[in-house]
Amino acid sequence: MPSPPGGDIAHTASSQAASAVRNTPWVSLYAVDDIATAPAEGPFGDGQPTASRRPVAAGPQALAEAWQAADALTAAAGVEIRLLETAAEFEQGVGLMDDAWGNGIELVAPNLMKALRLTDNYVAGAFDGGRMAAFCLAFRSMADPADIHSHILAVESAQLGRGIGTAFKFHQRAWAIERGIAVIEWTFDPLVARNAAFNLVRLGADVDQYLPDLYGQNDDKINRGQPSDRLMARWRLGSSKARAAARGERTVVPDEAAVEWVPVPDDIEALRLADPAAGLEWRLRVRAAFQEAFASQRRVVGYRPGRGYAIEAAS
Repeated sequence: MPSPPGGDIAHTASSQAASAVRNTPWVSLYAVDDIATAPAEGPFGDGQPTASRRPVAAGPQALAEAWQAADALTAAAGVEIRLLETAAEFEQGVGLMDDAWGNGIELVAPNLMKALRLTDNYVAGAFDGGRMAAFCLAFRSMADPADIHSHILAVESAQLGRGIGTAFKFHQRAWAIERGIAVIEWTFDPLVARNAAFNLVRLGADVDQYLPDLYGQNDDKINRGQPSDRLMARWRLGSSKARAAARGERTVVPDEAAVEWVPVPDDIEALRLADPAAGLEWRLRVRAAFQEAFASQRRVVGYRPGRGYAIEAAS
């Protein structure tokens, strides 16, 4: 889910990416490894500190490598990923969201997509030929100018398993690094095992915030009748984990790690349909485990398929 403001660039080869870095003077180049956290004046001048991640200077190599990884994954998925510009493309995005969540819910209106693109936010599609197979939308954070919030990633149900979602996230990472962005954040349902594995194992993202019933009860086909609890994922784009992920490496929990495991069901969506009460029981159990862990300042170390989330053991 790159272009400078006002025009499309199709990054389809690593040589193009490197050339774009060399020849695009408006690009801000940063290394965003080991991001420091420093207090800053609150956004309303009220003296309240706000955490501000400040990237440090670097050169074009990190950006070229980010685009190389994105290009390779995009080619492997057999799609072209580009920013959306036309009304017809925005309407295709609406269709993909309806395919993913159903019930005729328009999660993001086409006119809002256009407004986000006008302000150089990330509204993109993955195309197989002339047909959109996936859609992604992210916008800049007012809480921290070095962050963007990735709100939606929808892959057409018939296209799942092709690696399009992975290609989209690394395309989004390269686009963000190109603009001096240090962190991409997004929310996800902690009970969906495949999303936990994707976010923490494949991408190397961190989670440090549990948000109970964030969106209220939704009436879509996936979440109907259940509290919309979410974990906040934060992907530090220049971290050693993110760079390893770009090379295809996974973030694993060492066997010797002193952790406590928080299990989740293998397929919560099927369970919710078959037994909503059991789905709700899982929701409340996992909510309690995360809230207790975060209240006691214990970190989420990672995730292991078949075991669940690994949280630092209580001392």
